Amino acid sequence: MKANELRINNLVDRVDYICNVKAIDEDGVILEPINYKGEVSGFQELKPIKLNKKWLVKLGFKHIGKNDYAIDVSFDTQLIICSDLHFIFQDVFDIKIFTTFSGRKIQYVHQLQNLYFALTGEELKIEL
Repeated sequence: MKANELRINNLVDRVDYICNVKAIDEDGVILEPINYKGEVSGFQELKPIKLNKKWLVKLGFKHIGKNDYAIDVSFDTQLIICSDLHFIFQDVFDIKIFTTFSGRKIQYVHQLQNLYFALTGEELKIEL
């Protein structure tokens, strides 16, 4: 992974356990594994977490049909992750505000966290 892909509070796979990113500097990443105190790790040791149905549910998305999942972003807007991992941002009138840019898919948990944060200014809450 590249440092410019990460933000504070992104979830990453440290090969043998899932961690929260607590800080990023020129030396690497300070991680907080989900059950004990943080440690310093180099970027080359980190692996992105592959986005799948299980992770969508853990992040608060609800199954809305076929293989599509949605989360309410505001009282009238949803972020939808489609079965092919493309995303749609639409309002209650089904007006698509935007869809995936340039065919880019959301493949990893940290990408979804970053997109959600960019849209709402809030972190996705994880239910482990």
